[in-house]
Amino acid sequence: MEAKRIALVAPLNWGLGHATRCIPLISEYLEKGWQIHMASDGDALELLRREFPKLIFHDLPAYDVRYSRSSESMMMTMVSQIPKIKARISKEKKWLDRFLMNQHLDLIISDNRYGLHHDSVKSVIICHQLNIKTPIMSGVVSGLHARYLNRFDECWIPDSEDRRLSGDLSAGELNIPVRFIGPLSRLHRAECHCDPVPFLAILSGPEPQRSLLEKALIPVLRTIPNTILIRGIIKDESQSFDGELKIIGNLGSRKLEGLINCSEVVICRSGYSSIMDLCAMKKEGVLIPTPGQPEQQYLAEHLKNHPLFTIIEQSEIPQKLEAMIHSRIKLLS
Repeated sequence: MEAKRIALVAPLNWGLGHATRCIPLISEYLEKGWQIHMASDGDALELLRREFPKLIFHDLPAYDVRYSRSSESMMMTMVSQIPKIKARISKEKKWLDRFLMNQHLDLIISDNRYGLHHDSVKSVIICHQLNIKTPIMSGVVSGLHARYLNRFDECWIPDSEDRRLSGDLSAGELNIPVRFIGPLSRLHRAECHCDPVPFLAILSGPEPQRSLLEKALIPVLRTIPNTILIRGIIKDESQSFDGELKIIGNLGSRKLEGLINCSEVVICRSGYSSIMDLCAMKKEGVLIPTPGQPEQQYLAEHLKNHPLFTIIEQSEIPQKLEAMIHSRIKLLS
């Protein structure tokens, strides 16, 4: 009997998008008979434990990235964390070296964890951003980023070859093979089997910006019947109401999929995994880029003419989002 091939799948814990987009890949390899080891930290690891409770899990060093409260200080906040991030990359590389002393692997799939590659194992990195968008020195930063990517055997970009969703973000050059593997989403379009939801807000991403978006959205949504806000906090299983707005701590993939299929409009960040999910489900979305986050700002600009998406800046929520919602309600009534 042929021994099972073994893979390590390790998404970055920076929001939940890196973990959620690995779910279809994990499912595919399991269907092919592979044994899967999972490695991450924090909410990303907890999410995958809930999705795949029978798999083997390993804790990795946390990058522990935080955003600033204002867009003006975001760049300096991120730059100040570079030494910490580099130290975590070194730690996870040492973890992998120790792990491989006792565990055979046939494949490593790392989603933006730059230390998880090894000369003895085929090592793939999933990354949609080869061209790093920064306010200054973008070329230099992209070059340094490419050095990390070139340590792997392949780079898999979750987009089609026309770069329809990622745009210029995936337009960099590497010294390793680059494969466009198509968009990745854990969610599927299906018939609605619950009450219609006119507006569904799904929060995600690092603090404090996740909480700031929640605080901005609740006053706008609390007067609209059957509207739901999902806080995106993995271990929060609470449900409550603020006026007409139902607030849910978190949902698993199937329940979330059901709610999105029953929603008219989804309100979320312009994160790449959220965009892939909305496109997979052909669902209209209001995208709110994280203030001062260049990647999300670029994606919002890149997709501003996409038929599914409306772009609203976080500072515009009290005026533009409220006006859009009331205009939509009038059309539906």
